[in-house]
Amino acid sequence: MEDVLDAMEDPIYILNKEADFIFANKALIELTGYTRKEALTFNALELEEKGTIDRSVTRTVLRTKQKITACQHVTKKNKVVNKLMITQTPIFEADGEIKYLIGVLKNVGEINEQYRDAMLKNEVTVLHRKEDDDKEMAFNNIIAESSDMKKLLESVSKLAAYDTSILISGDSGTGKEVIANYIHNISPRSEKNLVKINCASLPATLLEAELFGYEKGSFTGALETGKIGLIESAHNGTLFLDEIDSLPLLLQGKLLRVLETKMIKKIGSVKEIHSDFRLITATNADLDELVKKKQFRQDLYFRLNVVPIRIPPLRERPYDIIPLAIHFMKDYCRKYNKNKYFSKNVFDIMLNYDWPGNVRELKNFVERMVVMSSTSVIELKDIPKGILNDFSLKENDFSLPNRNIFHDLMSETDYNSLFDLENKSYKELMEQYEEELIKQAIKKYKTTYKAAEILGVNQSTIARKTKKYEIK
Repeated sequence: MEDVLDAMEDPIYILNKEADFIFANKALIELTGYTRKEALTFNALELEEKGTIDRSVTRTVLRTKQKITACQHVTKKNKVVNKLMITQTPIFEADGEIKYLIGVLKNVGEINEQYRDAMLKNEVTVLHRKEDDDKEMAFNNIIAESSDMKKLLESVSKLAAYDTSILISGDSGTGKEVIANYIHNISPRSEKNLVKINCASLPATLLEAELFGYEKGSFTGALETGKIGLIESAHNGTLFLDEIDSLPLLLQGKLLRVLETKMIKKIGSVKEIHSDFRLITATNADLDELVKKKQFRQDLYFRLNVVPIRIPPLRERPYDIIPLAIHFMKDYCRKYNKNKYFSKNVFDIMLNYDWPGNVRELKNFVERMVVMSSTSVIELKDIPKGILNDFSLKENDFSLPNRNIFHDLMSETDYNSLFDLENKSYKELMEQYEEELIKQAIKKYKTTYKAAEILGVNQSTIARKTKKYEIK
């Protein structure tokens, strides 16, 4: 039976009625990085207490004696957090008491990848996509290869479990809404609504009606049925207010009162309604400066800025450019049924460009090139003149000395195989890219210490990767 379970691709474990691990198959060992000997010392309930898992499915199954399927965050031995779908099934004694618990884990990202591949190839599939899958896809579409973004996601993963207010700042296009989605999807409120509104998108009068709702006949043009406000809709869920700096001063005061009392009053109503929600706000403005100019309430700012998160612009994390470009290229090639990739020269220019529009600009650029280029290899000549002028190389820019490392280190590799979007998954492409990058770095700089310095990572990371890819 152990041989059978070890042959299964899905990670599987068995617990006794005290929640001790008594079996872990090979797939689970490979996923978590722990040895089987280490795994068999664990207790599922203690893992929750230690924070290795965000919430214990085991506790619920022991209490309800029913099979449970839920999403769970698992921290691997290398401290990387994975979002997994877990199904835990109780096995009963003759007297009806639980004897064993069998857990099966599935990688949410791989499920969505298999679904998209099956749909693209028009194959019969037993995967049935639910509406909530969009949330899971949003979670797995966060591409973070730079150390800054990995640290940010680690911090956010820890914060998501708590209901504290979070203020996300960053330039336009850096992905503030993506991070808000991420926080909600891994939080205890993930099963409830994530309600979003851009505070700059509506005039003050309409914005108040949208946020707080109104009673019928409360003003000219009001719906006869009245309307539920977004704050009320976010009850037990998350409210995301983007461009919070655009919120008028009058509404800032009303929002502050709601945050302090959790009570809202519709326009035209005398009755207050309770709404329990988690607040996430975002801005690309300097709220400190707005407070000094008395354009933003200081008391509200303190209330929102309990946990500040800054998303660095793309120019400060160049190691995310290539992975993001590959990811977008793969998506748009699927969308438009094409097979394309960028030449080395184009990648070189992309690495040296400042991307003032950040990830949004990069995404739009990739889509434009997929649609407009006439050949499978996108060269410099395929970039329209207006854009090409903006993409001129900054030869005197030494602020990021390693930006040309992709071109320098990958020149001897089989370039086409690294961008075989048609036949390889994103994970396979990134692993191949990583292997070749490390291989060429060690070849050029001779030691793992120097390679790590050039690539901007820890030496222990390079040592671990060389062992993984069997690089000598």
